[in-house]
Amino acid sequence: FVLGKVVSALAEKSSRSGGRGKHQPHIPYRDCKLTRILRDSLGGNCCTVMVACVSPADVNLEESVNTLRYAERAKAITNSIKQNVVRKAMTPAESAAIRRENIVLRGQIEELGGRVRIL
Repeated sequence: FVLGKVVSALAEKSSRSGGRGKHQPHIPYRDCKLTRILRDSLGGNCCTVMVACVSPADVNLEESVNTLRYAERAKAITNSIKQNVVRKAMTPAESAAIRRENIVLRGQIEELGGRVRIL
C-alpha cells in the first residue's frame, strides 16, 4: 500500500515539469521500512528496473489488473541521473584548514567535557 503511494507521488513529481517546480508532492518514504530501504532506488540517483508479474488465469484477474496499474504508475517515474564525481586529492590549503578546524573542535570537546564533570 505504501509502496504504491510512493510510486504514485514519484510519478506525479516526474510529470510536473520534468520533476522540477515549486510545489512538489510529498514522497512518503518514512511510512514503511521497505520504502525507506528503496528510497535511493526509487527516487534517487539510480537507474532502476521493475518487473511486474501477471497471470492469464481468471482466478488472478483482479491481482493482475492491480499489478498492471502499479506498473503503469511506476513507468511514469523518471530520475535525473548524475555521475558521482570523486575528488582524487585535497589541496595543501584545504588540508591545513581541516587540521586547524580539527584542533579547534578538539578544544571545544575538552572544554565541554569539563563542564559535564562539574554538573
